[in-house]
Amino acid sequence: MRGLAGLILEKPGLVAPVTAAVGVATMMFSSAEKRLGDMMAATFVLNERSGTHHSVLARDFYVPYELQPWAGSLDLSRLDDRLA
Repeated sequence: MRGLAGLILEKPGLVAPVTAAVGVATMMFSSAEKRLGDMMAATFVLNERSGTHHSVLARDFYVPYELQPWAGSLDLSRLDDRLA
């Protein structure tokens, strides 16, 4: 234990990549994509839907005066209607 504490205090750059790799590995192999600290603390993320859907309409966007000629020259014919 004393040697590990000495390693962490004297050369923290050697320990950080190892702990980061352990964290990434636990997120990759966890079914809920939890980090190791989340597993140890038994925490979870609650995803709720609010019930109201706010849509962004084209009228909500403002094009600055300087960019209006450029925006008018855009060819959006190859884009999906949802994306354009």
